Amino acid sequence: MTPGHFSRPVFVILILLLSVSEGRTATPQKDPTAAHTLARLGFHLSPDRIKAFEVAYREKVVPVLRTHGLTASSQKGRATTDSVFARAFAFKTPSEFLEIQSALLSDPAFEEVRRNLGTTFGTSDTGGLIEVSFEIYWTPAGSGAQVAAGPGTRVTAGSGQGHWRTYGVAEGLASNRILSMFQDREGILWFGTFNEGVSRDDGETFTTFTTQEGLADNRVRSILQDREGTLWFGTDGSESSPHEMNINFFPREQYEANGRSSNGWLMVQKSDIIPATSRVEDFIIQNPSTEDCEFAADKWGKLLESVDSDHGKACEIAKSIIIDLTGHNGIPSDIMDASTPLEQYRRAVSGEDHVWCGNFAAIFSHACNALGIPARRISMHRDSDTSAPESSDYVLRLATGHGTTEIFDRDANQWVWIDAHFSILGAWLGDMGPLNLMELHRFVNSPARLQHLQVLYYNFADKTTRRMPLLECERSYSCLNSFKRTQKLYYSKRT
Repeated sequence: MTPGHFSRPVFVILILLLSVSEGRTATPQKDPTAAHTLARLGFHLSPDRIKAFEVAYREKVVPVLRTHGLTASSQKGRATTDSVFARAFAFKTPSEFLEIQSALLSDPAFEEVRRNLGTTFGTSDTGGLIEVSFEIYWTPAGSGAQVAAGPGTRVTAGSGQGHWRTYGVAEGLASNRILSMFQDREGILWFGTFNEGVSRDDGETFTTFTTQEGLADNRVRSILQDREGTLWFGTDGSESSPHEMNINFFPREQYEANGRSSNGWLMVQKSDIIPATSRVEDFIIQNPSTEDCEFAADKWGKLLESVDSDHGKACEIAKSIIIDLTGHNGIPSDIMDASTPLEQYRRAVSGEDHVWCGNFAAIFSHACNALGIPARRISMHRDSDTSAPESSDYVLRLATGHGTTEIFDRDANQWVWIDAHFSILGAWLGDMGPLNLMELHRFVNSPARLQHLQVLYYNFADKTTRRMPLLECERSYSCLNSFKRTQKLYYSKRT
């Protein structure tokens, strides 16, 4: 192998060391129709201050952004963690973003706003400024610079081991200094270079992508492909803000001196580093197909055109499904279990089959996901721990079985419970809400709070929606029976 070059044997085995970097760029395979670069402006603060920050953002931050020609985009990306308040902004090109990014972050007026917000909402920044990130989130890939792959240099790998074929800059590789390598699901080889971007090798042509095509930085240290096929490139990006962590140490000897056997303990007392959490998309078990997305857009797309929030859009979808499926309630056949959610919908509305709560949950959540609103199904039941006699054909269930749903509202940054089978579009406890299912389950089983629970109920008969006390709703018995204290909730997640 020639030093500094990449050599490719007959069988390629890649050992990839992934490094974590703040600057990450994805190959834009998700939305081929989008024409602009999308950047995210994020403010980092305590999760319990997010809602209060929204008011301060409108009053103090927005006026400064407008002086730089920045208006928040209606496009939304992946949900952020609960400690980040983020807004997206569209730019014609990455270069335009970089110019405005530099102007904004160096603007004394923006610095003063950050200092005021740091005082109000807290910050770990030594200068007292609230922590801010403003980076490219999504950008259409340019065509890249294409070079036909040269023949390479062929040398013997070793006695009886075949041959190596070496490729370098002369054969089309962007650089001889390779920091990372990756082979994607299509068999394409990707090479991250020291300072020349990333090269793509399809076996015939090397195509190189750099910051001119939207890469966050030309030094590519790691390459990764996620479940949905999107490629992520770990780059040097920008330097992160300093983080603080206070750890207390309790040695084993301290316990032994008091006559107690114990391990020593390291206990995190304070930290502004958010532990890793599950992503919203991890709970979307079944991704909609292209056909599903087209069907959902034709069926429910127009209902969403004048609605802004994810919760509002989900309510419109739920009402339409309630109208279509009411009258088809009953015990579904085994064929429904083997059918996709939208096939279940077609079978039901055509009168070929029946639906119960599980079908409502499957159809509604899949329709939401097909229209870009994250949604997940939750099953509930509590079976007896005592086994039935082997000769019996029954199962003793201590709490009724039920299937329900939650949608993720990206503006509120939380999951919201909706149950199309019960014709309920959300629940509140006073001003708190809309609630998620865990909150609802807790409040339903608290007599003092149950009295104050309200639901948004859709009346199929007169096509009206009304917020009313849960105990006055005609589906109150179903809710109380399904969500009683002994119930178990089952959330499914991709691994």
